[in-house]
Amino acid sequence: MRYVRILLVATAWPCMGTTPAPFAFECSVLDRVSDAAKAGLPSRSIAIEILERVGEARMDIPTTDLEARVGLKPGQLHGREFKDSTVRAHALRKIGELFCEGRMGVVSRNPDQLKALGSFLSVSGGFTDLDLIGWAISKLEAMKSPRADAELERYAKEIDALPEDSPLKRELESKRAHLRIGRR
Repeated sequence: MRYVRILLVATAWPCMGTTPAPFAFECSVLDRVSDAAKAGLPSRSIAIEILERVGEARMDIPTTDLEARVGLKPGQLHGREFKDSTVRAHALRKIGELFCEGRMGVVSRNPDQLKALGSFLSVSGGFTDLDLIGWAISKLEAMKSPRADAELERYAKEIDALPEDSPLKRELESKRAHLRIGRR
């Protein structure tokens, strides 16, 4: 009996180290999508949309070519494996990591939080992560100080000064409207 246990352990032990974790392939595909988001715009917004759809189990909704735009095969994320709770949780975790990294990148610009947020809110950088911009605006609005209000006014003027046919102006239109509503 003792030798049988040793034999079982000796034969099973190598298999334990080589067996991939459940849904390892699916999670590695989502890691690639997340890496595409880190690469920058325009794939960032597409990658976040894909991660949101996987996280909400909505990837089977017909899409034009979202997957192809982040380097995947069209339809690659439509399998039933991507609806499993483990894979969905991984997608939501990746979204959280992306937003956390973005926020840390903003606040690390300057030790003075107001200056850090103000330096991020600039149309000259061409940065259009609307969620991150909205977060920065809400942080400045929550400060309720004349300096924070001045930064918000400056940003609103920068948006207004963009040419009417500018794609950046079209993207920031909702944030500009929010700034005007918040100032009244």
